[in-house]
Amino acid sequence: MKKSTLMLITGCIIVFLNLVIIITSPGGLFSNITGYIFAIISSFSSVAGLIFALKVMKEKQIKLIYLLLLSGMFFYFLGECTYAIMDLIMKINMNEAFPALPDFFWVTGYIPLFSGMVITIKLYKEKTSIRAIKSLKYIFIILLIPFLAGFIYIFLMPIIEDPKTTFLAKFVYLFYPIGDLFLIACSFLIFYIARFSHDKNLLSSWKYIASGFIFITLADIIYSYMTWRGTYNTSEFIDASWNAGYFLIGIGALKMAEVSKTED
Repeated sequence: MKKSTLMLITGCIIVFLNLVIIITSPGGLFSNITGYIFAIISSFSSVAGLIFALKVMKEKQIKLIYLLLLSGMFFYFLGECTYAIMDLIMKINMNEAFPALPDFFWVTGYIPLFSGMVITIKLYKEKTSIRAIKSLKYIFIILLIPFLAGFIYIFLMPIIEDPKTTFLAKFVYLFYPIGDLFLIACSFLIFYIARFSHDKNLLSSWKYIASGFIFITLADIIYSYMTWRGTYNTSEFIDASWNAGYFLIGIGALKMAEVSKTED
């Protein structure tokens, strides 16, 4: 059995169990403990997949991309671990302690992730038809403007106007959704480029990786809003979205590694 298939099966089982426990035992101790275990395993799956892919990559630019993605996902993994320790073991109220050490790791992770995606777009844009690139510009202009207007009004303005929130907390609250918007935009760009690219290996891996980042970033946006309102608890439905996203990134990395080994 291929490693990517094994990770896909494992991911489906963990996300399914995660959802079952959230539905049947919301907010309970068992739900919290299993939620943290699932989050740590899931985030590690993306790290493991990227490490394996990095080992078999030979082209320098591709290795750089996967090294940047690995760095970002490792920071995410550290964020999941420290959040679990602070909440479960140290008994810290993470809504009141925001921003805390896990937020430092998650915020830092955006830098290499965004860098890796930008390099990917530049690298593979040359392998995509000119017509497809032109049509993409019009699609983004039509969809992006109304989406941004609604996003700012619903998510950002209440945080900006809140007099009780400190400047540092506001910065982090706003950083998450704005950073996530950039990652979502890059993910859709890569997904679109992969569909029209002459390099079919790109599509086989990045359709999983891009989908994974979309799952994670959408959950991040909701998390930021819920944390600001003080309503986020472990074992929310968005946790399953994070876990699914982590596994999809790991699967995509393994798909690329398997293709690279076959070509050798």
